[in-house]
Amino acid sequence: MFRYVALIGDFSAPQGNEDADRREGGLFRIADNWIRVVSSWNLRVYCRSGSKHSSLTAYPLARGLGVVLGTVFHRQSDSEAVVTVHQTHFTDQETDRIIESHGRSLIETYWGRYIAFITSAPSQPTVWVVKDPTGRLPCFAAHRNGLTVVFSYMPDCLSLGIRPFDINWQFVAARVALGCGRPDDSGIENLSELCGGECLEVSQEKWTRHMYWNLNTVFERRATENATQLASKILSTAKSCAAAWASKHERFIHQLSGGLDSSIVLSCLAEAPSRPHVLCLTYYRPRGRSDERPWARMAAQSRRCECIEYPRSELIDFSALAAMNPLASPPLTHSFLEIDRLERTLADQHHATAVSTGDGGDSLFGSSSIRFSVLDYARRHGIRPGLLRIASDLALVGNTWVWSVLSKSLRYGLSNQGNDNIPYLREARMLASADIREPILSTKRSYAHPWFRSGLLPHGASEILTFLTLPDLFYPPLADPDGGGIERVYPLLSQPLVELCASIPSYLHFDEGRDRGLARRAFSQEVPAPILERTWKDRVQGFPEEILWANLAYFREILMDGILVKERYLNRAALEITLSGRLAKETASVGEIIDHVLVETWLRSWVDRRHRLVA
Repeated sequence: MFRYVALIGDFSAPQGNEDADRREGGLFRIADNWIRVVSSWNLRVYCRSGSKHSSLTAYPLARGLGVVLGTVFHRQSDSEAVVTVHQTHFTDQETDRIIESHGRSLIETYWGRYIAFITSAPSQPTVWVVKDPTGRLPCFAAHRNGLTVVFSYMPDCLSLGIRPFDINWQFVAARVALGCGRPDDSGIENLSELCGGECLEVSQEKWTRHMYWNLNTVFERRATENATQLASKILSTAKSCAAAWASKHERFIHQLSGGLDSSIVLSCLAEAPSRPHVLCLTYYRPRGRSDERPWARMAAQSRRCECIEYPRSELIDFSALAAMNPLASPPLTHSFLEIDRLERTLADQHHATAVSTGDGGDSLFGSSSIRFSVLDYARRHGIRPGLLRIASDLALVGNTWVWSVLSKSLRYGLSNQGNDNIPYLREARMLASADIREPILSTKRSYAHPWFRSGLLPHGASEILTFLTLPDLFYPPLADPDGGGIERVYPLLSQPLVELCASIPSYLHFDEGRDRGLARRAFSQEVPAPILERTWKDRVQGFPEEILWANLAYFREILMDGILVKERYLNRAALEITLSGRLAKETASVGEIIDHVLVETWLRSWVDRRHRLVA
């Protein structure tokens, strides 16, 4: 899989140049297929691709003034129209615009999955590192002894001989208390992660961070309120974005649940001009009370695609986490334990180079922001008859009273955004020690994603972007990324489509009183009618509990006498009750238990690694 490393410093001085050469030697010792794509007096950039079919590559800027790494598409003047960048480099004119804007023009003119490194003349010794808003290619930065190192994959940084790497216990505390740490931080001390749409400016060893993606501008766009026109824009933009990704891969494995979002992505890929081959993959629970396979079969048959059905099992080998690759932060999900090996095997068998999903659709198409529809309408139009109609539709969906909807909307409007879910967090993180949890909850706003820290965005607007704030496991945690890694593609999270949907208020997404109603209108001719009419999800009830019972002995072994308990991040008494095997009111959720297992195994991997280095 595609990886990169960049060194930023003063390489015109003998000492700086020798240090860079030494770091470069460590990089080339672990693999000989690294390519130096930029070499200037203050910037060296290296990249490697694990596959000749990778869509990620290097787009050099003119005159050696930097490089854009990843997958880049060009935006036409019409915001929803996109075409791929066919040139292998940026022209002098394009480079001048990029440098004059310090990289801002990349976010305004291009989109995709990229990291840009932009340098300048010796008279202005500055390097700008720019991450695209939605592409999710990892970007970490560390500073050691006058040298800034920017990289995508933690083992590559370790090969440079950068030391030390100590645990960031404040990040661990936030992860235990909130389920996530600061998005611009990491689990390693003095190691930062760039967020989407952010720029890291490095000038004479000084770091300055800028947020280039202006969300207030996106949300303040006065989109038309004509549902037919909006639906047409969503349809054309989604198809255009999917076509761009399809142009980079000839064969896809598509995770098809039979739900609305995955069916929309399937329809867009199937109609892409490049006509990629799509193999659908549906996960199901053999003894589950509900079954999504009939819906998935319907979607696959409508596009004449083969669909492989794979049973999920509660017998997940969590002990495999002990062999986890070095990660900058604990993983947020255990799904890779279930699916990574299967999907790599299927990719090899069917010569696929990408896995596509409908991930993000719930947030993007307004499902999670429905509850803010009344509030968003009132902010735009005031108290009008239309507000009562929206409240009535919302009450019908929630099986409640109109007055209850109106009172909740009022509370949302008066609440301190970001602090209204603290009671929920206390209940969701029952195992966290109160001494750890409460100080963090009292300063919860400071742990928010940089997009939301101002607190100025409407509640509904923030919800639309929530999914984008979750870090992606771009590299396989348990496997060599060069040994059959496969790219994950999220067509619904493409920047042009995200910006379009973000500019549409939540009450318009709630078209005709339906969850994701505007998206259903947009794809009324693309997705089978029964799927469009289906407004529920077939959840696998009881499956998390089955995972818990099947792995209870291991969970007790790893947690009861683990680092989190010894350091008093977890409440041992509450943990004992939860892992006793008895159902009780004080029992924590399975999701919380597994999250602490992920953090515990990550901590142990770094502690063991540190002990080996010392030895």
